[in-house]
Amino acid sequence: AHGLERFVVNPKIPLKFLTAEDRDANAINPEYTAWDRKDSLLFSWLLTTLFESIQARIVFCRHSYQIWDLVFQHFQSLTKIKATQLRLELRTMKKGTRSCSDYLLRISTIIETLALIGSPVSTRKHAVCILGGLPPEYDSLISTVIAFVSRDDILSPAELENMILAQEARLEQAKAVVIQDPLSINLAQTTSVPNVHLAFQQPQMSNSQP
Repeated sequence: AHGLERFVVNPKIPLKFLTAEDRDANAINPEYTAWDRKDSLLFSWLLTTLFESIQARIVFCRHSYQIWDLVFQHFQSLTKIKATQLRLELRTMKKGTRSCSDYLLRISTIIETLALIGSPVSTRKHAVCILGGLPPEYDSLISTVIAFVSRDDILSPAELENMILAQEARLEQAKAVVIQDPLSINLAQTTSVPNVHLAFQQPQMSNSQP
């Protein structure tokens, strides 16, 4: 802001001495003096905005553009490391015990983060990551998707997510039926068992006196 980027991004630094005679006489170019004054102010301001861990890296910097370049390289390196970590997580991610919604949300979050840091993931790789982490009970769906894609049809991540969520709902419904049926059988057996005590007459007390 305020044109300060010209001090840190491809800065055009005025000559300190315009001629050899000026150098010998130590006659500094007024434009350089004005630039150096503003640069010193910007240098001090940048220094106060940095974490101590980064300040230790700029002890040899003398101008604001040097700080800027060093900080840029530092965070660019961190960004590359982060991108590598996120891509590794994508390749090794499994659904596990989490819900499909949580599983798909985590993948989408990683994809969006990679795009923001300049390391986008293609739609095809996005789909491969989603399918690669699904458990065996989704094999039929995976086969369907592979057959669909093999015909060079385009299947967006959103469409794939909807298919997975629908499959999850069907699996949950099937599990509920399996659990409910034994309970129904047990209940039926319990209600149909006769009361064995009713098969015997209860002894009656005699009213006669001895």
